[in-house]
Amino acid sequence: MGDRLQTFLAKCEFIAPEVAIRSAGNDWLAVDMAFKNGRGESPLTPADVRQLLQKGVSHHRLANGRIALVATEAMREFQEVIFDCEAQQTGAGLQVPRRFGAYLKEAVRENNWQPPVALTQPPDLALPGNLAKQLRPYQHVGVNWLEHLGANGLGGILADEMGLGKTIQALAWLATRKATKPSLVICPTSLVTNWQVEAARFTPGLKRYCCTGQIGRRDSPTLRATTW
Repeated sequence: MGDRLQTFLAKCEFIAPEVAIRSAGNDWLAVDMAFKNGRGESPLTPADVRQLLQKGVSHHRLANGRIALVATEAMREFQEVIFDCEAQQTGAGLQVPRRFGAYLKEAVRENNWQPPVALTQPPDLALPGNLAKQLRPYQHVGVNWLEHLGANGLGGILADEMGLGKTIQALAWLATRKATKPSLVICPTSLVTNWQVEAARFTPGLKRYCCTGQIGRRDSPTLRATTW
């Protein structure tokens, strides 16, 4: 990776929720939540994280100059679980009825709501097919960067100049992930043909379904029933 990116990553702290469950009487469980970095510190309060979610951002510059990267997806999942558990906010914090205990503990286990030791390092992806020969070195760096963001639950923008191959970089990354989940590409109508042509040329192994036109077509049974 480039020196500038490595320097930037060295200034970042990945913040994730840490959830603890304890008894709060016969009928209730108390849910304690903190947002910690890999060193076990809590540079952000739950109120800080809620404000970031409301603003739609996932980063915050700390007083010490470092950048906190918040696992906003993990926070949204936690909020959904808490909603399912009919949680109540009390003066002492969140409480949920004890009957949801098994579900809540399983959700904590499955989502691994614990802070990571550190951000995973940018990988050197093995690209499928002929992509390794077709991509230029800087494009391979871009694909590695996309994988680095995805592995750490982060979002990002691939903002190269026009004509430098952002589409092929995105397609190459999707090709490395095709065994996981379907992916959705949203683009202007004027670029649909370009995506189709480049996908057929560079990543022919990717299944594709193009959905354009009026709303009725976009909500077609074909789209809903497509097997990936």
